[in-house]
Amino acid sequence: MSLDLLTDPAAVHAAMDDYDRMGADAVLRHYGFRHARAYHVVRSGKRYPSKAIAGVAVGKQHPEKGILKS
Repeated sequence: MSLDLLTDPAAVHAAMDDYDRMGADAVLRHYGFRHARAYHVVRSGKRYPSKAIAGVAVGKQHPEKGILKS
C-alpha cells in the first residue's frame, strides 16, 4: 500500500476527529503509531502527528485495505 491512496481531505479530517475524540495516547496505541518527532499536520492551531494521521486517513478512505502502517 502507498500514501498515494490518500486523496480525500474528508478522510484526513476524520482521522483528526478520532485523535481529538480519543486523545493522543489512545489513538497512537490503538493504531500502532508513535508520537511525531518532526512533522505535524496543523488544523485550527492544533498539531497532529503526520504519519499517524495519514495512515489512519488511508484506512478511513479505504476501509477494505485498512490503515497504512508507519
